[in-house]
Amino acid sequence: MPSSPALSLSTLLTIAIFAVVGVIARYLVGLAFTHTLSSSEFPLSTFVINMVGSLAIGVVYVLFTEKGLLAPELQIGILVGLLGGFTTFSSFSLETLLLIENGRYLLGATYMFLSPALGLILAALGMKLGRFIF
Repeated sequence: MPSSPALSLSTLLTIAIFAVVGVIARYLVGLAFTHTLSSSEFPLSTFVINMVGSLAIGVVYVLFTEKGLLAPELQIGILVGLLGGFTTFSSFSLETLLLIENGRYLLGATYMFLSPALGLILAALGMKLGRFIF
């Protein structure tokens, strides 16, 4: 991920504004797939959102962070706010790739396999806990 600009109200507002756009875009894409492909059991809308977000974060990272084509505050707004609001899977994909590109193969592989595996286990635990409490 890019180096973060100084924490300021302006940076937080930039992230928040972009996050709202990302969340709304995610909702609209989800609605579009729900209405057009409602008979599918495969969670196609989430899959497409995750894949589009992963492609977008790769392009945005290179253009804005590596090439420096945008101010750091806007980089964070787009990477964290917009794409984070659209899908956190894109951040997971980029962070894993950066670990691997930086020669941190074991750490990258650990992160790549542990995140979804532990995420599934914790989601199942959360469901059990929620059902037990309520």
